[in-house]
Amino acid sequence: MKVSCEGERAAELLALHQSSIYSRTDRLFAHLLLFEWLWSILFAALITPRTWAGAASEPHVHLLAAVILGGLISIFPVIMVHFHPGERQTRYGIACAQMLMSALLIHTSGGRIETHFHIFGSLAFLGFYRDWKVFIPATIVTALDHWLRGWLYPMSIFGVPDPVWWRWLEHAAWVLFCDFFLIQSALQSQVEMAHIAHQQASLEATNTLVEQEVSRATTQLVAEKERFRMAFENAPIGMALIDDAGHVLRANDVLCDILGYPHEELVKLDIQSLVDEEEEEAQAGVSEKRFRRKDGEWAWIDYRLSRCPDFSVAQMVDLSERKKTEEALRQAQKLESVGLLAGGIAHEINTPIQYIGDNLRFLEESFQELEPLLEESSLKSSDSDYLRDEIPQAIRHSLEGVNRVAGIVRSMKEYSHAGQRELTPTNLNHLIDSSVIISRSEWKYVAELETDFQKDLPLVACDPGEIGQVILNMIVNAGHAIQDQVADSQERGLIQVTTRAKNNGVEIRISDSGSGIPEELKAKIFEPFFTTKQIGKGTGQGLAIAQAAVLRHNGRIEVESERGRGTTFTIFLPGALAQVG
Repeated sequence: MKVSCEGERAAELLALHQSSIYSRTDRLFAHLLLFEWLWSILFAALITPRTWAGAASEPHVHLLAAVILGGLISIFPVIMVHFHPGERQTRYGIACAQMLMSALLIHTSGGRIETHFHIFGSLAFLGFYRDWKVFIPATIVTALDHWLRGWLYPMSIFGVPDPVWWRWLEHAAWVLFCDFFLIQSALQSQVEMAHIAHQQASLEATNTLVEQEVSRATTQLVAEKERFRMAFENAPIGMALIDDAGHVLRANDVLCDILGYPHEELVKLDIQSLVDEEEEEAQAGVSEKRFRRKDGEWAWIDYRLSRCPDFSVAQMVDLSERKKTEEALRQAQKLESVGLLAGGIAHEINTPIQYIGDNLRFLEESFQELEPLLEESSLKSSDSDYLRDEIPQAIRHSLEGVNRVAGIVRSMKEYSHAGQRELTPTNLNHLIDSSVIISRSEWKYVAELETDFQKDLPLVACDPGEIGQVILNMIVNAGHAIQDQVADSQERGLIQVTTRAKNNGVEIRISDSGSGIPEELKAKIFEPFFTTKQIGKGTGQGLAIAQAAVLRHNGRIEVESERGRGTTFTIFLPGALAQVG
């Protein structure tokens, strides 16, 4: 199939090349015939009288023949060249006209032998066609001209009045001799043109195959480039192309978001200039590095670099959230350990506290029995009066302190069971009291805390440890909010905690007179790690943990706040149980 196509294309190319040669040679002969016509007129005017009438130079009757016959011979081929260039009949007509023009020049010269060379020159010119067939009409016209004029008017063709009868055959033989070599040349030229056409067709076919292969390879390359671009741009991790000097050549949107730089700024940076140098020296060879964001914050990033010949591919995964989670987990583990330790300490403290309390109550009772003796004693003086007043008071204050310590110990013991995840009927008023006692150090210097409990509050099936942690977080947050509000002033804020039975459940409201929550931040306060507190003062986990705990109990937590006027958190827990008397 390929050979057939190449053969057809070769034939087409050969035909196009031959047509171009034919048309070009047609135009050449059109100009040549017109030139020869003018030359024949000039020749008839100047030379013909001397060849036909001796030395006299005057207009001759052959001048009219040159004008008329020369015009008729040349004008028709010129018209054919104009309307039918390159066609077979046009070049055959030109071959006949060219030989007739030779006959006209021979006639006007009086049959001079020198002008017969014009015939051989014309045959050579016809060889420009590279078509051996044009020599056939040219030879026929030449032979007929020599035979006819040699018979009718030998003087005009041979220059003598009575030549031998076979002289026209001699002239025709020389023409055929010349034709033989010209035809050989034309045939050889056609073979060469056909060979060139085949080579060009083969070259075009090869070029087509190469272009197709290049097109396929280019399409594949473009597709691969597009796939790489899509993979690069849509990668779930930050990616960048980095040159040998460390400058960013290209970065995807994820990396721009991680580092906080727009693409046009990031590509101007040296990526190493963003790495924490101290961290780099301390953890040489470790893939986790700290990068400084545009806003000045540090971001933990898993940074890996793949070397390529002219550039490197950087893969960067933001570990900041994971680091926060790990830190929160460590803090939770610490708190869990502290809770377990607190439970053990509370258990150990409980026994000596009981001893102290029992002994103080014994001293109180004993002093009441000894007081009459002190009044009757001879030691009665101002000192005895002082002892009778101060000793009971000291014992009473000591008992109050012991009772307070005992209350804290009980609360700590209750919180030490936070990991049991068992739903038990719980008195929320008692749970809130324990939370108030434990959190006292967070609010006692900046606020007063008031409670308004419903006395017959029904029990709620809940995990006391989790709900106690929720209430504790809320009270601590309220204390911190008031602290931010009063700052260094002498004013004190107010925290109010109320409980009410509502809709087959219990509602707990915790209000503070703190700074309030801006409207634009209300939707974010329950997000993990979100905090408005200073670094080191909060992890942003308190409200997130509280909400998760309440939701696990099929409850809900709501917030109402006004900037500068305080905040109220409402916690609703369903599943209230009848209070047991």
